[in-house]
Amino acid sequence: MDSLEPKFSSQPWARLATKRRVAWLVGGLFSWLGAVSISVPAQAQDLARPYRLPPGSTGLAPISSLQREPEEFLRRSVEIIAAPHVGWIGCGGSAPSSATTPDPCAKLGFAPGLDLAVLWRMAPHFAMGAWAGYAAVSWDARQGTADPLAKNGPGRWWNVGLEARGYLRSEGSFDPYVGFGLGAGFLSLTSHGVPDDITLQRDGLVSRATVGADWWVTGSLRLGPQLGFLWQPFGGTEICGPDRCLDASNALARMPNRSLRLSLNVTFGVGDEL
Repeated sequence: MDSLEPKFSSQPWARLATKRRVAWLVGGLFSWLGAVSISVPAQAQDLARPYRLPPGSTGLAPISSLQREPEEFLRRSVEIIAAPHVGWIGCGGSAPSSATTPDPCAKLGFAPGLDLAVLWRMAPHFAMGAWAGYAAVSWDARQGTADPLAKNGPGRWWNVGLEARGYLRSEGSFDPYVGFGLGAGFLSLTSHGVPDDITLQRDGLVSRATVGADWWVTGSLRLGPQLGFLWQPFGGTEICGPDRCLDASNALARMPNRSLRLSLNVTFGVGDEL
């Protein structure tokens, strides 16, 4: 019976092709082994060679790079300020010797109020702008008008003006300052009497000096205390009824003309960075 194996498997050209493939595989294997035998000793020599640090280096990261960078407290070109305050009202001159002489300064209480300001900070150490303020004045209408039937009415002190401010620091989270302003003041004290109400008025030049310091809460918000002194040394005094006003410069012993104020400043910084 004939063999079932293919006739061509015993041909000489087939055996020659098989030998060539085996020789090619064996040569590739020896080439790979030679490359590995050369590269491994070279890598071992590189690992065994000691590493030399650059001059001046310790090989450790500096401590400053591990610490958190300090937050930057930027001064900005525009400052918007709201300052609720409590004040103490004072008067110039001495108390009258007669009980029948009207004395609006006989009993003065606290004067709470609010100041608003907008400043243009043109440089890190200097700003200027405008301010407006209001204070509620507590007084005794009976002694203020020498009328035993008078009842206390509202006391109001408005002021508005221009202000310049100098800052003592140009960087950091602490921002102390001093300021000075000039403007106009409008003081009115109302008495509810019989048969008509009477209002004592005083208008004139007002000046104020401030000193304070702010601390950053956020990148644009600051909080801080401020101590201010408001003085209205000049101006005319009038007594106004339902129909007309009369000059009262000689009729009244004295009028409130100064205030010491302690406020909490809330400052918003907007605009360009300085």
